[in-house]
Amino acid sequence: MICKTGYTKTVRNVTTTEKKQVFAEYGIPYSRRSNYEVDHLISLELGGSNDISNLWPEAYGINNGSRVKDVFENKLHKQVCTGKMTIDEAQKEISTDWLTHYKSPQTKPTKAATNSELAAPVFVPQITTAPVVVNEAPAPTILPITPPTQEAPAYYTSSYGSAKLYYPASCSAWRSLSPKYLKSFGSLTDLLQAYPNRSLSPQCH
Repeated sequence: MICKTGYTKTVRNVTTTEKKQVFAEYGIPYSRRSNYEVDHLISLELGGSNDISNLWPEAYGINNGSRVKDVFENKLHKQVCTGKMTIDEAQKEISTDWLTHYKSPQTKPTKAATNSELAAPVFVPQITTAPVVVNEAPAPTILPITPPTQEAPAYYTSSYGSAKLYYPASCSAWRSLSPKYLKSFGSLTDLLQAYPNRSLSPQCH
């Protein structure tokens, strides 16, 4: 069924209400939706569903973002439909550490696919460098950097009002959370003390 031309058009059905709920769960204001794709963790072309547990806001303007994942999804779809991989294997690769599998020599995309990926527009912050004025102003005071006293974060969540999920640091899905609302914790106990109603993101099982 998934190998039939036009299959995804017959099953794609994500309403605006669902999209708003996805952004809310990740603590990202819906007004920023143009910077994200509401993506299927397991894509429709690999047998994924439109259930909200399979949806997440994937950023366009980051390295290895939504456009790279789309290339890998197409590669897996081709392998399934040519009998080189089972659909269960493809779903496992795309729903776990997909980036590692994408970079693996066994699943590395063809040169044509990579060129297509590179041709896609990417949102990159513009950095303006001020002109340097020599001998006209005192050197800026460089403040000492205080080394962190806390251990590396082990869990993340969003402080956004309607957010409901938490993410282990090992689960890359937390990177789509809005930096404005991002909260990190050294342990799950600390996180649940601060946000007792949070549950583990379905993408991190």
